[in-house]
This record gives sequence, structure tokens and C-alpha cells, in this order.
Amino acid sequence: MVCSDDAIALGALRAIADAGLQVPEDIRVIGYDNIEMSRYSVPRLSTVNQLPENIGDMVLDMFEQSVKAGSKPQKNVIEPHLVIRDTSQARSA
Repeated sequence: MVCSDDAIALGALRAIADAGLQVPEDIRVIGYDNIEMSRYSVPRLSTVNQLPENIGDMVLDMFEQSVKAGSKPQKNVIEPHLVIRDTSQARSA
């Protein structure tokens, strides 16, 4: 299950457990944002880290360039990083 953010993924972990299923044995879950709680959930949540500090730096640089040059900023892409934890790994038998 791919969730739009980690908070929803954490709620999904609870709902899956309430349904009597196990993560990752019955269903695998991944979130997006890499919030602090994703490291401490049981099982630990796999997530996508979008590196918000890089996004802030990039936006600031783009703004400064557009003000100085008087032009529209260029399109930039930041590659997210996959953080693999317990909720997406197959358990050893």
C-alpha cells in the first residue's frame, strides 16, 4: 500500500492491525515525508524522504536568481530518497 504521506501510512498500520493482518507479512506499506514518527512505529515505516531542506534551499536560490535577472526561474527537479524499513521488507522464515 502506498500512502500519500506518513501520517496516513501510520493510520493504515493501525487499521491493518485492527483487521487482524500483519505488516509486512500480509501487506506492505510505504509512506511519504519521512516524519520522525516513521522511525519509531512498530513495525518501522518505510517512506520516501523528499529532503525538505534541499527544497527550501532550491526555492531561495530560484527566487534570488529571478529577482537579480528579472526572469522566470528555471525548472528544477529534486530526486527523493527511498528509506526502506520494516513495513516493506519481506521477513525471513
